[in-house]
Amino acid sequence: MQVIDAARSAQAAISASEESRDRSRSFSNGSPPRFAAWSAGDDVLATFPIDVLLTNLMFYWVPNSAPSAARSYFEAWRDPDGMMFPTVEVPTAVASFPAEPWRVPRRWAEPRFDIRRWTDMPRGGHFGALEEPELLTDDIRCIFRTLRV
Repeated sequence: MQVIDAARSAQAAISASEESRDRSRSFSNGSPPRFAAWSAGDDVLATFPIDVLLTNLMFYWVPNSAPSAARSYFEAWRDPDGMMFPTVEVPTAVASFPAEPWRVPRRWAEPRFDIRRWTDMPRGGHFGALEEPELLTDDIRCIFRTLRV
């Protein structure tokens, strides 16, 4: 129960932050460095080299896809228990990174998704694909091998 409470607290803080930010300026105008500071905070360069950070942020900034990526925060705020939406029947794999601020408990996910693979990663966090690309790639390959017809 403490894990769920901590996740909800973190989720609430992120959601409140997302709700209070000026999306029009941060998503569609300005520059990738401004977007980086807006989206990841001031200490982002301590985590990623500048070229990796800017390349990743360009995937959001150039096609203006950041608003749809941030929508998950709004959806979580609107439905914190995850009961509003129908069960997802598409085969689903989960890579759960230990430093993720709000990890989804497996017992919560299983009734809502068709979980075919659940991997508790040995390291990584919110930016798991950037932090541990080899681990995630290997896990994705494993799930697709099982889904081949």
